[in-house]
Amino acid sequence: MCEARKIQGLLLITDLLIGKLAEHEDINEGDAEDALLLRLTGDSSDAWASLLVNTLDENRDKIYEQCQAVIMAWHKHQEAKVDAREHCNKLSFAREEARMRFEQKKKNADKS
Repeated sequence: MCEARKIQGLLLITDLLIGKLAEHEDINEGDAEDALLLRLTGDSSDAWASLLVNTLDENRDKIYEQCQAVIMAWHKHQEAKVDAREHCNKLSFAREEARMRFEQKKKNADKS
């Protein structure tokens, strides 16, 4: 389940990045906000929007990789359940065989 929670976090990041990207769409080159961004960060609104788009692309790839990890973990879990079930069946069969042998030896001992 930990792997699935990581996807939830990545989706939250995506939503936040899209929200920030939408804010930068409203800023025109030369606006007061653009000038403030340029003065405080050294980059214009367009540069920040480009960075956000690139980050969204990277985040999308990370979501894809994480989904694959979840699917692989789910398959491993399913295989482990099957293996455990088979192991339990073998143990039950061995226990039943041992019980039958014990009862047979007990009968033979009672006859003697």
